Formats: sequence, C-alpha cells, structure tokens
Amino acid sequence: MAASLGATWIGKEDEKPPVELDRAITFAPSGKVVLSALASLRKGGVVAINAIHLDQMPAFDYDKLLWGERQIRSVANMTRQDARDFLKIAHDLNIRPRVTAFPLENANQALLAVKDETEDGSAVIVP
Repeated sequence: MAASLGATWIGKEDEKPPVELDRAITFAPSGKVVLSALASLRKGGVVAINAIHLDQMPAFDYDKLLWGERQIRSVANMTRQDARDFLKIAHDLNIRPRVTAFPLENANQALLAVKDETEDGSAVIVP
C-alpha cells in the first residue's frame, strides 16, 4: 500500500533506506523499530513515535544513535504545531488516506475488518 501511495522506499525494520533520513515516523508498537529509525537518521534528525503503546526499548549505544542531536518524540509530547507541519507536508506531497466507511449499524463488521486486516486503509464508522 505504501508504494501505491507514492513511497520511494519500502523496507523491513532491520533494513536501512538508501539515504540518511531527516525525519522518520514509526507506527509499530516496537522499540526495535524505533532504534532502526534512529539508525537511519542524519545528525539532527527526529524520530516521531506514533504508537500509543510501545513495548520495551532495547538497550542501545547512546553515542552511536543519539549523538549529533538526534531526537525521539512520542505522541505524548508532539505539539499542535508538529501536527500542522505534518499535515502540510502530507498535503504538499498529495498524500490521500484510504478509508472505508461503515454505517453505524455495521460497527461490528468494521471492527472485524480492523481485526482481520481486510480493508485497504482505515475503517471508519459514520452515523
């Protein structure tokens, strides 16, 4: 799905992108993913953790991954301006979310779609 939305690189959590990144956003609730994202940043880069719950952060080499003013931010400390900046970038890149709308009376079907990952995008319940 990422490729169909215009991603220029797609990889597994332990693969590095072909260039150093300025920013990275993680969605998986995995500390290992955060460390992989940090390892992919240029000095001064930022990793935004967009997972409400995150499993354990593995031990890591501070000098190697955070030296050079790399930053880790989480949804708990993202600012409104951060969200505005992200939405502007998404707009400028013409990123359009994929959603499937379910009427309220089909809420159980929507929940099953999320559980079984049968929808291409987000399931949204509407009144």
